[in-house]
Amino acid sequence: RFRWSSNSTPSFLKEGSTTTTKEGDDWRGDVVRESFAGVNVSWTRDVGIAVGQGRTTTVPLVATASDGRRCACFDFAALCGADVGAADYAAIAGAFGQVLLDGVPRLTLKDHDHARRFITLVDCLYEARCVLFLAADDAASPDDLFAGHEGIFEPSLAETDGVADLVSVRELAWAFRRAASRLVEMDATTWPPGEID
Repeated sequence: RFRWSSNSTPSFLKEGSTTTTKEGDDWRGDVVRESFAGVNVSWTRDVGIAVGQGRTTTVPLVATASDGRRCACFDFAALCGADVGAADYAAIAGAFGQVLLDGVPRLTLKDHDHARRFITLVDCLYEARCVLFLAADDAASPDDLFAGHEGIFEPSLAETDGVADLVSVRELAWAFRRAASRLVEMDATTWPPGEID
């Protein structure tokens, strides 16, 4: 039950909506209310969750349904553009059955750190069978997340700083294809297998 939307051509998200001062009074609230159909939803800012070894990570906005289901709401820059890693993503995936990620840009090789973090996040959410609500800036499908990814991931040795860079680029291309495949699988009406936590 992956949900895809491009901000340029939204499907179930309201056009031109932005974050407002009242929690849940924007497109995020619409998405969460649709997902938690029939129950009341409360909103909490800056929720800390344990990562391990005494560390915590902060979820900027959490929607909690009256039946206990929760959705973690993030902006891409805060989740994939910061020093956040696999342990943080695994903790988020373990604590929430649903994650809403806003502002996902089209990524290029220049954004390889962001791209690797995004791929790691998708892997953690997939393995935990989380529902993902995704709003992308200029991408109509998972394959569009990497700008021109078919050609961009096939540079020649002359275009890189050496064999190590070329290997890294090819590894990133393979990881992206795996993440895109997982996102497509998460888009199935049968996702997630079993019940949402």
